[in-house]
Amino acid sequence: MSTMKLTQATATPVTSAPAPTPEAGNASSTAHCTTHLRPLTCAQASGSGSALAAPGTFKARIQATAPVLTAEQLATYERDGYLVIKNFFPKELAAQLRQEAYALLCGLDLSTHPLTRFTTSNSSKKGLSEAEAEAAEQNAKEAAPTKPQLHYFLESAVARGFLFEEGAFNEAGERIKAKELAINKLGHALHLDAPPFRDFTHTDTMARIIADLGFKDPVVLQSMLIFKQPDIGGKVDKHRDSTFLHTKPSTAVGFWFALEDCKKARDGYPGNGCLAFVPKSHKDGGNDRRFRRVGVIAESINNIPADQRKAVDPTALRGPDNSHTKLKFFGEDKTINTYPPEAWIEEEVPAGSLVVIHGDVCHMSSPNTSADSRYIYTFHVFDDEGTQYPSDNWLQSKDLFKHFYSEPTP
Repeated sequence: MSTMKLTQATATPVTSAPAPTPEAGNASSTAHCTTHLRPLTCAQASGSGSALAAPGTFKARIQATAPVLTAEQLATYERDGYLVIKNFFPKELAAQLRQEAYALLCGLDLSTHPLTRFTTSNSSKKGLSEAEAEAAEQNAKEAAPTKPQLHYFLESAVARGFLFEEGAFNEAGERIKAKELAINKLGHALHLDAPPFRDFTHTDTMARIIADLGFKDPVVLQSMLIFKQPDIGGKVDKHRDSTFLHTKPSTAVGFWFALEDCKKARDGYPGNGCLAFVPKSHKDGGNDRRFRRVGVIAESINNIPADQRKAVDPTALRGPDNSHTKLKFFGEDKTINTYPPEAWIEEEVPAGSLVVIHGDVCHMSSPNTSADSRYIYTFHVFDDEGTQYPSDNWLQSKDLFKHFYSEPTP
């Protein structure tokens, strides 16, 4: 996760992309991301309904290679701060979920969208000093109303927020890509309100894996579809998820599912945006950087430690104020920029893979300048037991976060 650029742009008429022609022959004959996984046009998708079963009836079931993480897998995760499990779920399911993701893009109503863009251009810069941080908070005490683009982003914590690629607009701020080819990511509550992804998140296999990682009371904090659109898929700068999803102590973990093949650059092919990591960087202790709210900050039930909630009336808590809030970086990551290029390990994974990402491990992804997309689904959890979730984190909800071991809402 990284920050976003809040820029008002102008929508211009754009011709939708034609339906891709499926490649003949077996999918494995394709050198790069397989075009036969690309879905219908938006017109076809809206006419035929969901690519999966009707909402509320589809139950994704991951066919894992093992019912629980092996001792070797756990050791790899503890050592490196991330774990790649290839062929974790069937490619057919990956294709179905990719189709469903595309249908969500097609359903986007642009008539009321503020055209908020997503970028990571500032994510590697130094944060504010302590004095600057205090001044920024003081200046925001009487915050002006939040700009529509930022308000839309903040509201996406509990809703569906479509954030545009920077490259989807020209220098005049006009949109030059069809909407289904212009969205960078969709977040951050698909685990709550998008049945196929809700059900894909809450499986017995994932419950076992989360328990294997030592979680006592895991909470699903956010979920996203990230699209890495063809030709314009933006680079995600080096970062750690704990900068954005801060807990005390740090317990956030990401689960990243490849819905398409993620390919490195080779033989003239530019690559479509693989993840890259610095193994063992989750133990370097160098990150004091945080992406925080300033302005009007109020507690919700999620900001009260779990062992104190019974004594609190949640209706008496004001909850997040998304109308008088700004977002700023504070502090500094002292080590992330010290790692040389050779320390970064690029991970190429096929569709159907799972990558488990420690909240403190340094990672990034390259831009996608290929003709292929790179769809992934991801969700993050933190352990509610013995953990404080600060009220100035960017992502807030007035209602209690979804506890993983509870049943998903039908």
